[in-house]
Amino acid sequence: MPAPRKLDISYLRSLFNYDPLTGNLYWRERDISQCTSLHAMKSFNNKKANTLVGGKRSNGHGNTYLHVKIDNCTHLVHRLCWAIHTGEQPKYIDHINGDGVD
Repeated sequence: MPAPRKLDISYLRSLFNYDPLTGNLYWRERDISQCTSLHAMKSFNNKKANTLVGGKRSNGHGNTYLHVKIDNCTHLVHRLCWAIHTGEQPKYIDHINGDGVD
């Protein structure tokens, strides 16, 4: 298994809101400093701000997980949730119930 990508937790917290009660991850609104233009900021905020993060993706072993692209790199959503919630990057983490999309 390849080593997980290093996560900048403060950067993740600027992009996402994590709800520990539901386990859901939501896109935060972007400000102009995070976008290439005012149009890009408005477009992102109208389409994605406050919506659930992640699309389903199979890992080739019959397991499906939520993933998201950040700065052109794909990340597993459950790893981001853990990092945002605990402030630590997990070495290995998976779903205790075996459901990779919750």
